[in-house]
Parts: sequence; C-alpha cells; structure tokens
Amino acid sequence: MRKSTYMDWQELTDKQIIDILALRFKDYRIRKHYTQKELAIKSGVSLNSIQKIEQGEWVSMRVLLPALRALKLTENLEMLIPDVSFSPIQLLQKQGAKKQRVKKSMK
Repeated sequence: MRKSTYMDWQELTDKQIIDILALRFKDYRIRKHYTQKELAIKSGVSLNSIQKIEQGEWVSMRVLLPALRALKLTENLEMLIPDVSFSPIQLLQKQGAKKQRVKKSMK
C-alpha cells in the first residue's frame, strides 16, 4: 500500500494529474474486488471506457460519473468544486437561528 502524502496539485501537469487519478481509480476498483468487466456492467458504461479511465485517456463526464458512482466515490465530488455560496463560518451561523430579514445600519 502506498503512503499518502500531501500533493501540490497546482504544481502538477495535466498529464501527471490524470495519471495519478487513473491509478487511484484502478486501486479503488481492485479494492472493491471488481474486474474491469464487472465495473463496466455495474456502472452501465463500456469495458473500453473503464480501460480508458485506468489508462489515463480522456473520457467524458458522462462516462466518468457512472463509474465513480459504481465505486461509491461520488461523495468526493463536493471537494472537486466546492459550493462557494457560503463560507464555513456562514454555514455555521446559518445552522443556528434562521434570519427572517436583513437589517442594515443607517449611516
């Protein structure tokens, strides 16, 4: 098993990122005890598409998302592009008392 280390994703090339993600995808598939063919059937995408993902080739989101769903990795998508509607502090405040209206101070 590989040791997990912090990666500065910003410093990596697109090819390096794709290669890392392809390897991680394959590792998850193997940990779930799926063959490529079984994952293809479970996700509803072609065997060729699963092979392309694992080889770091370009695939559409319409192929990648069902494969991620079959591996139960979709909960990680929130970290990919986080919702910026609220800051973490605003989210905590929002969980408290719900505001009924906005009151602005007069200057």
